[in-house]
Amino acid sequence: MARPLRIAFDTEFSEDPTFSRDLKIFLSKKITGEKLKRIGDCFGISDSAVFHASRRSEKKIDADRKLKKAVQQIERRLKKSIFKT
Repeated sequence: MARPLRIAFDTEFSEDPTFSRDLKIFLSKKITGEKLKRIGDCFGISDSAVFHASRRSEKKIDADRKLKKAVQQIERRLKKSIFKT
């Protein structure tokens, strides 16, 4: 049985709780490919809010090399756990 993936967004990105949420939305959109409405339903926000949160995250990630590396590492862990059989 595979062990559960634990990524502590709220701990790792605790200095900015809004960014932590935005990053979860960004990764949900990027990795799952789900429609904005579906992701919004999961977070209790509109599809427009999902778009803007994802865009804010993307801009912040692109502007910070250290953050970009951390997010890429999280993405790899998520993809590995999702596609593991």
